[in-house]
Amino acid sequence: MNTANQPRTFVMQMSSFDTSHTGAVVGTPEVLIPLSAQNFFPPMSMSGRKYPDVFFNVILNTPTGQEIRSYRLWYYETRAVGTKINECRLRLDHQTVELATGRGDLLVVKKLPDGSKPAYEVTVVSPSDASFNHFLSHCTSITRTGTKRYGLF
Repeated sequence: MNTANQPRTFVMQMSSFDTSHTGAVVGTPEVLIPLSAQNFFPPMSMSGRKYPDVFFNVILNTPTGQEIRSYRLWYYETRAVGTKINECRLRLDHQTVELATGRGDLLVVKKLPDGSKPAYEVTVVSPSDASFNHFLSHCTSITRTGTKRYGLF
């Protein structure tokens, strides 16, 4: 498959909800992913859970080096009460969320060259980072709720 013209990087400005579930806060650390970015990630399938999902490993860049983490992408179609949701959620881990400052940080996910294991590298970029404006400039789309900026390039 020719991947030369496919996006290699997904960047999204995280909301306060996205960064709210640190290890000290009850709840699941999840980031809402726009449906239009779903194909950037590994394909989901039914795996015995209620919703289609996929678990995959990433290289997470931290202040002390790189660590391997496991994330879950899942498609949330309908709430238990029947309300239509129609969104993708990326379940991170508490350590990833704790890298964020909560001031509009960027989640930068890069696809590594074909055959790489893991296939993705993740960096949380804070507004004080020198690369912040470069990545923010690629956030040319807005989520359907109008709450977050994101881009694929």
